[in-house]
Amino acid sequence: MECPVCFSDTIRRISSSRRHFLRCGFCGFSWADPGGIPGDGDLAGLYASSRRGEPPDVSSVPARIMDRTLPLPGAGLRAVDWGPGADPAGLRLLEERGITVFSWDPFSPGGKVLPRKSFDFGLCLGTAAYFKNPRENFSAFAAALKPGARAFIGTSITPEDDDEFLRRRDAEHTGPIAFYSEKALTLLAASASLSLETLDGTLAVLRRPLPVLVAGGANIDIEGRPAGGLNPRDSNPGRVSFFPGGTGRNIAENLCRLGADVEFVSAVGNDPFGQQLRTSLESSGIGSSGLISLEGETTSVYLSILDKSGDMALALSGMGIFDKLKSSEAGKALERATVSAAEKSARAPGELPFSALVLDGNLLPATALFIREQVPGIPAWLDPVSVAKAERIAAYRGARLLKTLDCVKPNLLEAAVIFNRDTGDVLAQCGTKDDYSVLPLHGPLHLNSVPLVFISLGARGVIKSEKSLVNCCGPYPAAVVSATGAGDAFTAGALWSRLVRGDTHPWDVLTGMACASRALESSGAVPEYTDTPGIEKMVLSRIRNNPESC
Repeated sequence: MECPVCFSDTIRRISSSRRHFLRCGFCGFSWADPGGIPGDGDLAGLYASSRRGEPPDVSSVPARIMDRTLPLPGAGLRAVDWGPGADPAGLRLLEERGITVFSWDPFSPGGKVLPRKSFDFGLCLGTAAYFKNPRENFSAFAAALKPGARAFIGTSITPEDDDEFLRRRDAEHTGPIAFYSEKALTLLAASASLSLETLDGTLAVLRRPLPVLVAGGANIDIEGRPAGGLNPRDSNPGRVSFFPGGTGRNIAENLCRLGADVEFVSAVGNDPFGQQLRTSLESSGIGSSGLISLEGETTSVYLSILDKSGDMALALSGMGIFDKLKSSEAGKALERATVSAAEKSARAPGELPFSALVLDGNLLPATALFIREQVPGIPAWLDPVSVAKAERIAAYRGARLLKTLDCVKPNLLEAAVIFNRDTGDVLAQCGTKDDYSVLPLHGPLHLNSVPLVFISLGARGVIKSEKSLVNCCGPYPAAVVSATGAGDAFTAGALWSRLVRGDTHPWDVLTGMACASRALESSGAVPEYTDTPGIEKMVLSRIRNNPESC
């Protein structure tokens, strides 16, 4: 048996005078013995009965909720109440403020379909204690919320001590079947693409991140794979594949598959490849309002030839269109993306409709800096893309762009350029894990105030440097099909982890590497099976079983 929250098998059985429970030794989640859990109809009745017996101070919960939502414009707000038998007085209080409340009974939906990403905030007051499948229930609840929306979960937080837990009134009560520790609640929130903002007594406030703004390359990838060994200066039999790619586009799609909302800024030509890229963005759920067509330009194409192990042997990129994407055109694209993000998000007046910015080196440094300056106050990440583009980023106006960033993710060759160190010197220092600490991690990047750096070591893993701390993480095992897109998957995974979990180490680097391993096992630029539960299971297993690996 495994924990339904963290997949751990460290489960123990405990009992009170009236009930039997299972408790997870890793996350602290507790649940009623499966043999004693009633059906959905009976659970709904138990929930309604327990609400009638609640103490009077429950009436203060709607007021506390309004304190958090009042920064939003009152008129026209929509809330979803997740649970049967909601408190009428509390609902009236919300409706008096111009908030339309949509009631949803998760135990008996009656064939109704709950609209996705439609509500400015959600209420789940007491219902979580009756969830039989907490991961599924939290994810379904979160799916109804707009980007930026808050979820208010009313449930008691269980103590870690078994005896203290068993003395609680709700442990003796015949109704509740799910009991959450703070750690379990944090894990469930992240699994549902929510971050835990505050925990105030029995009220947890969660928030769905606002859309991520990604600005960078979008191109058609043409990949050649030899049938056997690769012979230079010869015609090699093999297979040629076409698929949408580009560093920025790949990062955007990975983010979407992990649960993020994304707006994308880039340029294409008025040609069939450009239309194909626009269609691929929309079918992937990526906001394409910021994708502009430049007259007289050709859509970017990236041609790569792999060796027999699936690693890149040679690549050519025809990306001149991005040199034509100047600040004026980028400004128009950004305005469209901002309008699109604002229309679909729940946010306070004046709040930017983005949670983070991702830039890639395909953009001219001047254009990237312009975009960054238009969206201050949110985390900004950069993937240099190549050695040549890393050189122009480092050289541009005294590394001015670097000084505005929160994270940079180069590979070793790009890091050598940005750190202004000889490439061979850097490579020579990365032979073993013990040598990683002597990398020049306090060179120009940190001097330019970039607080977080991930350096990809390819098959050897990743170096993470955050301020004065250096960590080295080996990769997950992977049956490599293609290395294309692995770095983009890493960036998306690491960023998404920090948006929903904060800067908790080693979640960011392990999530990034788990996504990268999925990309390595995929034939396309973005893995088809980048799913949040599967990625989380990989990360949790490593944290539980090998906590010293990072």
